[in-house]
Amino acid sequence: MSSSEYGELERDIRSKVRAFNAAKSELWRSISTLKRSEGVSGLERKKLLTDAYSPLSVKDIRPRFAMDLERFDIGVSFRSSVAHTRLWKKSLKRNGAVVAPGGNSKTADRKFAARLGIPLPAILQEQETVDNIILRPNTVLKPEEGSAAKGVFLVDENLELVSFSSRHRYSSVDEAISEVKSEKLKKLPIWKLEQAITSDEGELAHDFKVWSFYGRPGVVQEIKRDPFNADGNEYFYHRPSGGEFRMNGARTRLKTSGFPEILLEYAKRISLASPVPFLRIDFLSAQNQVVLGEITPHPGGTYAGQLFDEADKELGQMYYDAEARLYLDLIRGKKFSDYFDCYECGAIG
Repeated sequence: MSSSEYGELERDIRSKVRAFNAAKSELWRSISTLKRSEGVSGLERKKLLTDAYSPLSVKDIRPRFAMDLERFDIGVSFRSSVAHTRLWKKSLKRNGAVVAPGGNSKTADRKFAARLGIPLPAILQEQETVDNIILRPNTVLKPEEGSAAKGVFLVDENLELVSFSSRHRYSSVDEAISEVKSEKLKKLPIWKLEQAITSDEGELAHDFKVWSFYGRPGVVQEIKRDPFNADGNEYFYHRPSGGEFRMNGARTRLKTSGFPEILLEYAKRISLASPVPFLRIDFLSAQNQVVLGEITPHPGGTYAGQLFDEADKELGQMYYDAEARLYLDLIRGKKFSDYFDCYECGAIG
């Protein structure tokens, strides 16, 4: 970028920041007018204030409107809470402690789940370099670390590998691994081969991701993954109590028959044994078989544009409630011994 292009971009950014701040100032003036107005009913005022406060964050609250922070739950947001969690985990790390990091060990996940009595898929090989992997039909090859199905391959009956991420088909491990961008991952002994979970008809297990807020489920996200289908994955978001959770309208909707109730018990067991307010606990289920997929301490992204505002606020409130319950358990002396026995957490205890 040339110096003139940089200067133009700098001016454009500063102009938009000023416009953004000016728009917020105008919004506050409207809020002030609304609160003083005598010609608006109580219900109308509450509705308009709820709408006015919805795009604001906690740091936007003007001093004389501070009481409205709690009255209208201003800034309550799952997206904000996830970002906050990532930042305090960063601070923990600076102090020599690691709790539920984004790149958590899948081997430790298995140890933790086994201790809690959660079923697991059969592991045929683990902690191997890709050169030492011996392919077997109807298995899944995946790395110890990763997200969004990157580096995850289905091994079919002909020992060909199909990428869950790109849906490309490969005739050998070497070809498949070329899809993995990280040279480090290709060389490290972090690869495992596990038995694929399928129905009697050979259909791959559905993913069920339980969004867990310290013992309480918020959403059960069901995904039908089909690496052979060029149209991509299909999704459904279940309310734990039944019905659909209106979370995201952008993804292809799955026709679902519901989810196994035992998922909620397994997720509760893992969540309450973990010293964090939120976990996404992933299971695989087919033909009434339910096994742990992995534990995701916090999503890698921010979910910006991926959650309806109503869903973001509802889950954000669950996040705050979970933090409160966790805090109470900690000051009452809960030790989380199973968790700390299974995970390397640095300078804790």
